[in-house]
Amino acid sequence: MELFNSMVRIPDRNFFGRYTKSPNGEYILAWRDAGPGGGRGGYRNSGKGDYILIHHGLILTDGRMERPNDGRVCDSGRFALSDWRFGDALRSTFHVFDSQGETLFAKEFKANALHSEISSDGRFAIFVTARSKNADSNKMSVIDIDSAAVLWSRRPEPGLLADRYEFDAAKNLLWLVYDDRGSYSFSLSDGAFLDSDSWETERRRQMDSRPS
Repeated sequence: MELFNSMVRIPDRNFFGRYTKSPNGEYILAWRDAGPGGGRGGYRNSGKGDYILIHHGLILTDGRMERPNDGRVCDSGRFALSDWRFGDALRSTFHVFDSQGETLFAKEFKANALHSEISSDGRFAIFVTARSKNADSNKMSVIDIDSAAVLWSRRPEPGLLADRYEFDAAKNLLWLVYDDRGSYSFSLSDGAFLDSDSWETERRRQMDSRPS
């Protein structure tokens, strides 16, 4: 196995794709949005991509899905992938698996995937969608993986594309961290926006700083 930048090569699998590591560095999740053998990649109507979970250099599980992307893996080996799906329909599916490849959560959204994250302990995940013409448009959905349930979905006031998403289960908080706009918290259990005053102050600052 050869790692360089954000890519990985696994010669005995004829695999070349993207990868990410768990926070503790013990797991590597690799995925390839391309047909069998690394054929046609990206937008297509057939030819499933593949993914591989590795622990201390040993392959634990692998599998195939239409267009695997945006991989995330936690310290227990639970991992998440966003399936961008074949064709040009506005839809995507968010998957979470355990370290043996068993499905813990899977849900289709009627919007394209935009971003995702999984907590370091594997208890929670977040899935963010792009614009569409239905109720799934521009939504941030928080998932309790243990109960395989969406806790809540909403459009966050500070904007969808945070630089980081941080979970604090002990304090029942989800933090959206923006490198240029500060950090804002939501209730992890019900999605209540807890920093509306701070966000309003920051929004006004941004408006005041625009050229007149």
